Amino acid sequence: MNSDEKGMKPKALKGKTFGKTIQEYRLRKNKLNRLRSRLPKERVQGGMSRMSGIVEYEYSNYDIKQAEADYAAVSDELARAQNALDAVNASVTFSVEME
Repeated sequence: MNSDEKGMKPKALKGKTFGKTIQEYRLRKNKLNRLRSRLPKERVQGGMSRMSGIVEYEYSNYDIKQAEADYAAVSDELARAQNALDAVNASVTFSVEME
């Protein structure tokens, strides 16, 4: 892969940018992972309900299947961004002068 001396980007990626940084993708992926792993109806743990004998539930107010689909899309985009970064890191060389 050839690199552009000024921009330090491989020519295959020149002019293309990823909409978000890799860190933003990781944060989004982690959040979606928590959302997709929840059940539509979960029993509340702890609190005053344990002592009173009343069973409390929390209901999801979002589509868990949509969270799973979003998770897959973000995972794919993160993988593509990481592969592009790896390609740049493997193909661009530079020298540093130390005093």
